[in-house]
Amino acid sequence: MANTPGYTLRLGHQRRSRRFHTESLYVNIDFHQNWDQISPADVPEVLYDTFDNILNDLGNLVGCQPNDFVRFSVSHPGLKTPAWIPFQPWQDVRPHHILDPLARILQSNEEFKMDERLRLHVCHVAPPNGSGRGQPIIKKKDMSSFEDYLKWKRAIVVIKNRDQLCFQRALVVAKHYANKNATPEWEAERTRLVKHCGPYSWQTRKTRRLIEEVGGDYEACRAWPRDLGTISTCAGSPGVSDQCLFPTTFWKTHVQRHQVRRRWPA
Repeated sequence: MANTPGYTLRLGHQRRSRRFHTESLYVNIDFHQNWDQISPADVPEVLYDTFDNILNDLGNLVGCQPNDFVRFSVSHPGLKTPAWIPFQPWQDVRPHHILDPLARILQSNEEFKMDERLRLHVCHVAPPNGSGRGQPIIKKKDMSSFEDYLKWKRAIVVIKNRDQLCFQRALVVAKHYANKNATPEWEAERTRLVKHCGPYSWQTRKTRRLIEEVGGDYEACRAWPRDLGTISTCAGSPGVSDQCLFPTTFWKTHVQRHQVRRRWPA
């Protein structure tokens, strides 16, 4: 609410639309100026200054930026239908845009008085600030090195390890991505799997559990077909490839695009 010597500004119902970047709100303006003490010759100037202050207060309430667009409709007890002021940039809005339609109404409607409550319906549109290009497409031919490509390609998860369990680790991560769902629990599990790969990490524990389920050993990376068979029935599983055969995949379906890449130990 904004109080000045000439009026009181009250913010009414307000509604936002994130999809269309619009904001719709009602503003009630109560005039309490003593017009009897104002010379008739000074009335136009006083009205202009009053509505100039109203627009400034309105811009602060709504948070209008210069490139935003606004539209007004003016309601009054003496009006049967609202008076509309079409969309225009906020930086171009001046008091006369509101006063001119009201002046035309005053000439033909004796019941319309400026010393009563005025209601403004404001539609505020904030254009997007993005460039419109979206996320850049990462291509291997545009990268200076293969390591840079792996770093920026978000659809590839790189498995970094210092043991012989590279492929088994990749299968564990691939299985988790195959069961992807947009929940905090899934994201927390994903972070635990890909953030650390030390001997006591969650990735290592899950990998050892997989090896025990298939009766494998902890050093035979060449035994990947046997490990792969334990999760080959998962629908929507990502591709799994290695450093030497990249981008050839050992196992891939067409449901998801994520790939899990294993790295041979140095």
